[in-house]
Amino acid sequence: MKNQLKHLVSVYGSLLKERGNHGVIGQYIPKGKAKFLGEALTKAEFAMCDLGSFPGLSTNGENKIHTEVYALDDDAFSSVRMLEGYSEDGNGMYDELEIDTPYGKSVIYIYGYNFQSSKITPKEGNIVNWNEYYVEKSRDYKFF
Repeated sequence: MKNQLKHLVSVYGSLLKERGNHGVIGQYIPKGKAKFLGEALTKAEFAMCDLGSFPGLSTNGENKIHTEVYALDDDAFSSVRMLEGYSEDGNGMYDELEIDTPYGKSVIYIYGYNFQSSKITPKEGNIVNWNEYYVEKSRDYKFF
C-alpha cells in the first residue's frame, strides 16, 4: 500500500533544512514518507521567541513567519509530534494550530508557555526567518 502523505506541517525552527533537527523529517523523504512542498509565510499574527537553539511561536504578535511546508505520513508526523513535545491532552511543550498555506491547511507548532523578554524583532518589515536570525546570532556568539 502506498504511503499517504496526509499531514501538512509548517516548520520554522530546528526542523528547517539547515538546522539540527531536520533529520527528524529528512530521514523520511527518501522512503517516500515525507515530501518538501515549498516555502511559505504565515499571516501577520505571530511573535517568535529565542529559546536557545530553537524558537517558539506565540499567536499574540504581528509578524509573518517564514516556514517550510512538508507533507508527512503517519510515521513522520508522529516523529515531529514527539520532537515538539506535543500532547493531545494539551499539556505538552507545543500546541498544534491549523493555518492556511499555498499547499493547503497545515499544522504549525505554538509554544505552550508565555514569553516576553526573548521575542525576536524582525530586521526589516514584519517577517521573521529563524535561519537568518540563528546564523547572525551564531556569528555574535563569543567562544572562551
